[in-house]
Amino acid sequence: MIPEVFDLRLLARLGVEARGVTREEAVAAHLGRYMYADLPRSAGGRASSMAATRLDVHAVQRLVARYDEVFGTATQDRTGEIAAALTGAVGRYRTLADAGETSLREYLSANAQEREALAFVQRLDALLADMRSIGLPGAELARARERVVGAVLPTQADEAAMLRAALLGLRKGS
Repeated sequence: MIPEVFDLRLLARLGVEARGVTREEAVAAHLGRYMYADLPRSAGGRASSMAATRLDVHAVQRLVARYDEVFGTATQDRTGEIAAALTGAVGRYRTLADAGETSLREYLSANAQEREALAFVQRLDALLADMRSIGLPGAELARARERVVGAVLPTQADEAAMLRAALLGLRKGS
């Protein structure tokens, strides 16, 4: 099985650091030994990027279509609109006296004025869940999900941490 040619721009939109196959990997695949050399050199190390051909190209294409539904295409980017809606909602949430007793998600669900922000959160949830479908290894999946969420985080650190936790399901202090 020869590795399929892969458009790396698709993965870049998803926050995945990927590369094409090396000459050695392509030759080995042609000879029947489909091996990759993209694992870290040590247990604590990190590979520079993973071989894109490890992933199913059709699953990646479906996920990029979902990404485009959420964030818009490169020519009609809605990232700023999403970030503004979420930043505003988090700011309003923080002004509540009982914000510590109600989660950000509960606040968004309970307030009609936050309908737009809630819709963005729900679309982001679905996108982040679907990212599992392309077969990224755990650490690479976590990095890609963080990059996607990072594009819409507020600039204020505590608000960013609050929204990051709500979107990625992190506990306070994670």
